[in-house]
Amino acid sequence: MKKKETYMNPVFFISAIIVGLLVIIGAFMPEQFGTVAQTLFDFTTVNFGWLYLLAVFIIIVFLVSISISKHGKTRLGASDSRPEYPFLHGLGCCFPPALGYRLYSGVLPSR
Repeated sequence: MKKKETYMNPVFFISAIIVGLLVIIGAFMPEQFGTVAQTLFDFTTVNFGWLYLLAVFIIIVFLVSISISKHGKTRLGASDSRPEYPFLHGLGCCFPPALGYRLYSGVLPSR
């Protein structure tokens, strides 16, 4: 008899429980939740903003150095494979999400 396979991913279940609890707390106590969230946001941006900037700088330097080194010409996929879309079409796929974000954030009220 074949044993029934179950989905056992503790990271998903723990994350789902935490998110669910935060949603419930935010639904029943929105003012207190907003105050705590704003305090935590202010703390992290004031005290760890430098870490974010440093991480972004290091990642960009790493990606640029990889792209200009000999590894920048490494082909992803099979040796005879070609891109599905031309370069400009692929670049054009980056703009609709940015435009959607900008339109969406333009509708939101500013603080």
